[in-house]
Amino acid sequence: MVEHTVRRAAAVSGLPVVVTETGISVNDDGERIEFIDAALHGVAACIADGIDVRGFFYWTLLDNFEWVLGYSQPFGIVACDRETFARMPKPSATHLGRIARSRELSTPVAAERPQ
Repeated sequence: MVEHTVRRAAAVSGLPVVVTETGISVNDDGERIEFIDAALHGVAACIADGIDVRGFFYWTLLDNFEWVLGYSQPFGIVACDRETFARMPKPSATHLGRIARSRELSTPVAAERPQ
């Protein structure tokens, strides 16, 4: 989905693309990690095809407040205890940080793309 959106934005605007506010609200952090991997593989495929992608920002750092649903939607890669305000990085934060530092995805892009 992220790949399709990046391709569409680039085609329609003719401008460089920055991916902002992409994330998933799930209690299973393994599913969040899979989402991050799929999104980044899609962005990498776009870059490999010559699309000028200038950035990727995961949304959001913390499990933030949603106007209608309060704090019930766990979007963040860092959990926040609402009583103590202590922050606890989720495995997805460690995973995304590892990718950012190494600038490498775990699976080659070519393996993910249909032929």
